[in-house]
Amino acid sequence: MATTLEKGISREVEIPAAGFCMRASLEQPMSGRGIIVFANGFGSRRFHESNRIVADALESADFATLMVDLLAPEEEEDPQFIFDTSLPARRLAHVVRWLKRHLDYGDWPLGIFGSGTCGAVVLEIAACMPEFIDAVVTRAGRPDLAETWLPWVEAPTEMIVGSEDLHILAVNQRAMGRLECPCQLVEVPGASHLFSEPGAMDTVATLARAWFERNMAPSQGWEQA
Repeated sequence: MATTLEKGISREVEIPAAGFCMRASLEQPMSGRGIIVFANGFGSRRFHESNRIVADALESADFATLMVDLLAPEEEEDPQFIFDTSLPARRLAHVVRWLKRHLDYGDWPLGIFGSGTCGAVVLEIAACMPEFIDAVVTRAGRPDLAETWLPWVEAPTEMIVGSEDLHILAVNQRAMGRLECPCQLVEVPGASHLFSEPGAMDTVATLARAWFERNMAPSQGWEQA
């Protein structure tokens, strides 16, 4: 049974997935135009400041955000998960189904955001679940880890990479040739892999917000909830 969300709430939720319970943080502004799922895996937790900067920008544009940890703390410390996408992808699919079945968000558009390895995870899910995913943004992503899935991605996709992150930049440039969906690769001038330079994450947030605004049409589902 779906659960109607109260407007303007902030709460922690748990999402079950095949014997594992994922922890997530849900932010819902007073009015809304869609929901963005932040996929966090190896080396990225939902409370990281970089995630919060992007989420704040999206929430200011009336998007709800769901930040979910796809790996348990002990899994995140296990080197075998550095380049593993299969387990996080299966769990992200559970998150998408949970949103559809257990949250009464009407016809809200759904976007997904992922960094590093989870950049590959969100692309795989966009390819596998095209009926649910309306837009994708990756930051310093590894699309090479989802190479076989790239031609099947239908959702408009933006890949954001630091201009000084030369290896990841080359990987994303090659991925552009495999994607058949509307897509763009944006370089953040002077930024390295972690976007730790002053203002770099603010630029990422601005780019992500503009992409989701452009590609996730407002719906009436929020007002009806």
